[in-house]
Amino acid sequence: MERITNLAEIEQYLVSISNIFKPKKLPKKVTESIAEAYEKDNLHLIAKIVASHMQVGLKKYVLKVVPSGKSFKGPLATIAFRYCPDTFPRYDTREYAWLNPLIRIREHSLTNKDMLTVVLSHEFSHALMYGYHNEFAEQERAVDLLPLFFGFIKEYRYRSYGYLLKHSWKNRRAVYSARAGYLTGEEVDYAIDFVILERFLQKLWILKYFLQKPLRHLLRMYHEYTNVVVHEIDSQNPPIAEGF
Repeated sequence: MERITNLAEIEQYLVSISNIFKPKKLPKKVTESIAEAYEKDNLHLIAKIVASHMQVGLKKYVLKVVPSGKSFKGPLATIAFRYCPDTFPRYDTREYAWLNPLIRIREHSLTNKDMLTVVLSHEFSHALMYGYHNEFAEQERAVDLLPLFFGFIKEYRYRSYGYLLKHSWKNRRAVYSARAGYLTGEEVDYAIDFVILERFLQKLWILKYFLQKPLRHLLRMYHEYTNVVVHEIDSQNPPIAEGF
């Protein structure tokens, strides 16, 4: 099923998230640590690095790798909590810290470092969104945006346009192509620019409150216009071949 771009919806989610989380860059030390852990096939260390950078605040969590089977269909990972959304403990409470959720990761998502990073950051984002009682915590598309506020920009840009996947983590062969996530490529591009704009506005101090709303509006209008132009060009020039 083809995903439909909806920038107005994405803006609503981004504004809600920005009221709680301030965007920051991804330190080079974090990316290097993830790369080193990935070379050692150390899934638990990668998860620890991502969780620490995102300040997830969980004392314990369980990681379980599940076989991919013959199909890549379905979610790349899931996270299970003992609480329902209405009774979910707030962030910075003892109950939240000791949630000990179960995170299941499908094997083929481990075969690409960037995909594994955003899969983990997405699942940890569920805990943060619930913990802060964000109004859109139940919306997967909103949860998919939160890692961008922690600087996982390069990883997310690749995520929506496509990854090279393999069936086995330790035997990285049999290459497949796949897109992942709940957002279209256009929505990811817009969200990345939104986060970059928010980082810039943070430096303006009091001027931020005068410029934030008009600049956000201009950004969305620009992306909506460019998307229309691109779609018109694509419709006039159909691809010679599809797929990989």
